[in-house]
Amino acid sequence: MNATADNWTVLRLINWTKDYFARFGIDEPRLAAEVLLGHVLDCPRVSLYTRFDRTPSDEHLSAFRELVRRAGDGEPIAYLTGWKEFYSLTIKVTPDVLIPRHETELLVDAVVDHVRSRSLRLWDVCTGSGCVAVAAAKQCPTLTVLATDISEAALAVARENVERHGLDRCVRVEQADLLTWPQTPRPRHPDQFDIITSNPPYVTDAEMEQLTKSVKREPDTALRAGPTGLKFITRIIRDAPAHLTTGGLLAVEIGFDQAERVYDLLNQTGCYENIRFLKDPAGIERVALAYTIA
Repeated sequence: MNATADNWTVLRLINWTKDYFARFGIDEPRLAAEVLLGHVLDCPRVSLYTRFDRTPSDEHLSAFRELVRRAGDGEPIAYLTGWKEFYSLTIKVTPDVLIPRHETELLVDAVVDHVRSRSLRLWDVCTGSGCVAVAAAKQCPTLTVLATDISEAALAVARENVERHGLDRCVRVEQADLLTWPQTPRPRHPDQFDIITSNPPYVTDAEMEQLTKSVKREPDTALRAGPTGLKFITRIIRDAPAHLTTGGLLAVEIGFDQAERVYDLLNQTGCYENIRFLKDPAGIERVALAYTIA
């Protein structure tokens, strides 16, 4: 792509970049091209469709070309733009947090279905960018949310997302190691919660080697979960009942082949009932749901 050519219209840029990204195996290449171009032109992606015949300035072309190069080298699109859409919300992301994905929206769906306008308390464990906590609080104004993570860098991003969406009064962000508080003075919080959600690390050590170059740019600590991928899920399943009310909901995102083992882990505790799974758009059992026994 010649950054100073005078015939690089918006439509031609999108089409060229789409094909370029496809060769590099970038997910949803046309969408990625549109997101980057909208970012450079400082306009909503949908606005590009009314500008197909326009030619961006040389400065914009140069900036776009650099972002395309970095994306081709494996840098995630969301890190290049600094945001990701999640549950129709704009969520800030940095290389310190996992990039929100569509399948994680199933956690929010589970919360919305469980709350049904009741005044309930949610603990979002491994909150990362805070996307689940923020989206759940936006969808359920009666919800009180605690969002925790072990990473201070991730918590800084989560706090910014909470503030950006005006949720300071109903969403608190604190540091914790899964469902265990650090040795420092513990923040005040409810003894029990009505819902616990989590998108913990669940990628096995072997799978880590097979990830795309782009995914490998995301935090290793937000992905890697030991030889079986169940290192953190096992702890959450074990510890959650002590923090859930009777009939409380545990909703945990899991790996593509972990449903059977996660079912066994939940069943073996003797603390859960009505165990089921939500499938993602690809038909994969992606979120485990279980309710504490009444």
